[in-house]
Amino acid sequence: MMNCKEFYLHSDDLDVTLVIPQNELFSERFAADVVVGQVVLHSRHRFCQPEQRIPGRVTCNGLGLCGEFVWDELACEAAPGEVFPKIGVGFLRQRPEGGAYDMWKHYEAQPFPVEHWMQDDYTVVFRQKPKEALGVSATLTKAVRVYRNEITLTTTLENTGSRDLSLYEYQHNFVAIDDIPVGPGYRLEIPFDGTLDKLPFGAVRLEDYTTPVPGLLKVENGKVLWNKRMERVAYHKVTEREDILSCPEYTWRLSHEKSDASISETVHFVPAKLVIWGIEHCVCAEVYNEWNVPVGGRQTFARTWRFEDSNIH
Repeated sequence: MMNCKEFYLHSDDLDVTLVIPQNELFSERFAADVVVGQVVLHSRHRFCQPEQRIPGRVTCNGLGLCGEFVWDELACEAAPGEVFPKIGVGFLRQRPEGGAYDMWKHYEAQPFPVEHWMQDDYTVVFRQKPKEALGVSATLTKAVRVYRNEITLTTTLENTGSRDLSLYEYQHNFVAIDDIPVGPGYRLEIPFDGTLDKLPFGAVRLEDYTTPVPGLLKVENGKVLWNKRMERVAYHKVTEREDILSCPEYTWRLSHEKSDASISETVHFVPAKLVIWGIEHCVCAEVYNEWNVPVGGRQTFARTWRFEDSNIH
């Protein structure tokens, strides 16, 4: 089992567990600096899930609220055996066949060191200062703040390398409501998805990722609903930038008819892309942000998760 340190943030409403890997790589895909392993609302509602629960399934070791910086094509510039940086993770050594970064393949890795400190009773700050490779170097700072029933993550990239940064970032959000298996009763609301009512969801069997499973999902009044329990099934949907609706606020929300609890995420930027993915035990809404940081420049963006209990006002 991975050697991890856990520490906790609290508010009157939330108990938040953050997981910090100790001296080893958390994932070759997901950033190790901010991994929210669990969120408990009012001491009774739980929200976070691991990426996979069934032993032997392929996994990237995703957990709860965790994120990835995406610059897959950068790996193409590294010759076999040379390293390329994956921001948030570390230096990865290019595979013998070369090519773009592939999240399902294994890479020899040297993790970037992560330092963290408490800013006050409700806020913890994480910072990575990687060395340069392929002209890419970035200081990554993330601040996690818990206030009442909300968690806000503020992310800053400072370009300390010799070339511009052009990449994407998202939070995968492996979540469920009170550990209820995914199926009838769940409701996923995404009002800024312009193709939600126009395109069917593609559900496939996990054994081969090709055998279609019809009738699993439906869309009614801007909500994704489940017709039946998910059993060894996955679904996947991508909404590109041109189909993101202009909204005063970009928020998705997950709830279940048998629970008083819900989780929502508001991103404080215009989404560049939206991905919806899920399996038996978790629903994942992934909102992408585009980063274009010139040499010597800095950009900052924020996200806020809200956890609600309809019985408590």
